[in-house]
Amino acid sequence: MGVYQKFLEKFYDPANPISENNQFKLYVKDEMERRLTLMPDLGMDDDKPDGGSKEMKIAVVTCAFDNSKIINWLRERGDAIKNEHWDKLDKINDHIRRNLKKDSQLLDKLQRPCSLFITFESEEAYNRALLYNECIDNPSMPEYARFRTFLGEEIEIQPASEPTDIIWENRSFTERERNIKKGIVSLIIIGLLMASFAIIFVAKKASLAKKNQYPKVNCKEFEENYGLKTAQW
Repeated sequence: MGVYQKFLEKFYDPANPISENNQFKLYVKDEMERRLTLMPDLGMDDDKPDGGSKEMKIAVVTCAFDNSKIINWLRERGDAIKNEHWDKLDKINDHIRRNLKKDSQLLDKLQRPCSLFITFESEEAYNRALLYNECIDNPSMPEYARFRTFLGEEIEIQPASEPTDIIWENRSFTERERNIKKGIVSLIIIGLLMASFAIIFVAKKASLAKKNQYPKVNCKEFEENYGLKTAQW
């Protein structure tokens, strides 16, 4: 069971006019602000006038969804429209409708966050977030060990990539699937390198054989030793 599902079971309020996703983002925002405020002071922001602890603030929480399937469908649909393949477009539309009707949980899955992108209001808050995992794993800071989980699930915080560097439809791949693909690519590269080495080795061997069969000859020395006899012949 993931973080989002646990939030729905424990904290989601159906009577609240705020949408399900926005309630989740507000919960994450409040909880992470509270945790980061309690983290060690890095001295990057000015102290509060009253001497109290600095409050870490989050500007925006953005969700990334497990929607690779619909992205691929819409990409195929867009290609069909661009190329004016109307028969193919009808087939793709029918395929999307059938899948949405057949899989009652598909819409819920497409709207379920799988990652969060958080923008902070200050450099202090950003750097505290970068040191979050280090603090909770540091045995000399046992007071932060309770922050290891979020709604019962372990979390990992890391700097976000540039949006243009992310292939969004590939975010659904698990770490295991990525490692399998890396292994396959590595094997292909190793195979190509071995084949290249074998071809170069065979070509070099053939070149040396030809070179030994027809060695270089000193023509002047040959003429001195055999030139007169050749003329007599």
